[in-house]
Amino acid sequence: MVLALAAGGGAAGLAADGRISTPAGWGRIERQRASTSALPLSPLAAACRSNEPLARRLRRAPAVCLAAGAAAAASAGAAAKAKAGKRRVRRQHIELGNMTPVRDVPFLIPRPPYLEPGNPTKPEQGFPKHEWLYSEKRKTRIQIKGPGEIEAMRKAGALAREALALAGSLVYPGGTTEAIDAAVHDFICARGAYPSPLGYMGYAKSVCTSVNDVIAHGIPDDRILEQGDIINVDVTVFLDGHHGDTSSMFFVGRPKRSAYELCEAALRARDAGIAVCGPGVDFREVGKAIDKVREE
Repeated sequence: MVLALAAGGGAAGLAADGRISTPAGWGRIERQRASTSALPLSPLAAACRSNEPLARRLRRAPAVCLAAGAAAAASAGAAAKAKAGKRRVRRQHIELGNMTPVRDVPFLIPRPPYLEPGNPTKPEQGFPKHEWLYSEKRKTRIQIKGPGEIEAMRKAGALAREALALAGSLVYPGGTTEAIDAAVHDFICARGAYPSPLGYMGYAKSVCTSVNDVIAHGIPDDRILEQGDIINVDVTVFLDGHHGDTSSMFFVGRPKRSAYELCEAALRARDAGIAVCGPGVDFREVGKAIDKVREE
């Protein structure tokens, strides 16, 4: 998956080299931490750091030191009490919210083969049958693409990438996955393509949005995206008889460090898998490369 950062204002960006940079918010934290040495000292701290002899310091401002010490002790006690009383709120598991009705697709836009009559409309009916997987007449189950088919695949993939960028721009605190689905649906149809997930085995949406602990193929709904959420948006388009499929992880506002590290590790695993791809390479080598990153 390509990793994108969704800034607090809702703009999502993809690094040109496919890498991710540290969110600006963490930089601000480091600068604030470094600037604490420039803050004015309390009366007690000023007295204690003075070059005057200890006896003279105590004679000069004993009341100031004692009052400041008592205030500091009271402040520390209040902070400790507040910390003890404040318990970390565990983020709730994602539950499906309300969904809008199925959106229409213009009649003239070609549909994928799995939407033809006779194909399954729900998981209980099994998976759609593809001619290259189930045909008894073919000697091989591997379809060799020609130049024209490869070019069509590139166009479908490029359109999917544009749709994904649009989806990323709508990832921000307060937004909804329902809004993402609606915008991407309209964009794909306006380009003369069909949103591939829509209608596949009864799926009622045009993209998949998986928030936090949802593993994959989450269904867009009206749940409000919250600060610190992470979301995968999966976009697939059907254009000129070919599918273009892509997905990306996005941060909702400023991510937690654990979320950032998780997405960065996934990005490195993806890159490792791509690096071993080539003619004659067994699919299992891709899995091994990814698993090696996981172990690291």
